[in-house]
Amino acid sequence: MLQSWYAYAGLTALILAFIVGNGVYGQQLSLPLKKQCADVCVYVQGRMRLLAVRVLRQGPIPQHVGFIMDGNRRFAKKSHMETPSRGHLAGFTKLTKVLEWCNDLGIKHVSVFAFAINNFNRSTEEVGALMGIARDKLRDLAENSELVNKYGVRIRVVGFRDLLPADVRESI
Repeated sequence: MLQSWYAYAGLTALILAFIVGNGVYGQQLSLPLKKQCADVCVYVQGRMRLLAVRVLRQGPIPQHVGFIMDGNRRFAKKSHMETPSRGHLAGFTKLTKVLEWCNDLGIKHVSVFAFAINNFNRSTEEVGALMGIARDKLRDLAENSELVNKYGVRIRVVGFRDLLPADVRESI
């Protein structure tokens, strides 16, 4: 029964994504209809996420997981992005979603390894962009994040903080 529901939901989402992306019979949909289809896709995606969380919670859940932020430059290059910083920004956006999933699953501790000391050997522009992203996103998390405000998530930055620019240290 559960497998057939997965197949039905997946097929429905695939069809809706095709309609939104390509239109019906190759013609573009009008904007209101396209938005309605996109809204349905978001709804179906949310429901599937809820179902996946419920299924995963039936088994053992780790208390601590760690993520290494690696490959954002390669992702930017493969995706033909203008600069590596676009890949870093996409990586942070995905990290935000992953942290929400961890919270939904009840994982109590998450470690994120985001900037190794040897990353200071990268170009000045890339390091500056990374520091800007860190500054802005740390502020966003502290001031506007539902995870932080609603669930009391704490963020701790460890390592050689004195190597970071002053504005990034202030954001911490």
